[in-house]
Amino acid sequence: QGNGGTSWLAVEGDGLLPYSSLFSSSIAASGYQKLPGGLIVQWQTFNSAINSTSIVTLPIAFPNNFFGTVVTIRDNVANLVTDPISSALPLTNSTFSLRSYYSGSNINNFCVSLGN
Repeated sequence: QGNGGTSWLAVEGDGLLPYSSLFSSSIAASGYQKLPGGLIVQWQTFNSAINSTSIVTLPIAFPNNFFGTVVTIRDNVANLVTDPISSALPLTNSTFSLRSYYSGSNINNFCVSLGN
């Protein structure tokens, strides 16, 4: 609705939601999306060395709780004897331990973390 001809005032609708701090985000290769209920979804890629454990830092720290991380392998590696496996364990509200159980080569992982 017009406000004296110099500016606009949103009375109702969802047009301003992308500009609300409830929906702040960083949409990039490593990024996050905050949802209005408090849930934060974060994602990133990480290259693991052969049979290694690495400490990975999230794009932003979770203010309250780090629920967990799901890891998937991004590389095209398929070996019936030594298929790659990676796992993750939250350490702090801003870091997790990423364990690679593959002995064939370095592995590119895609990680999605949830918290609030």
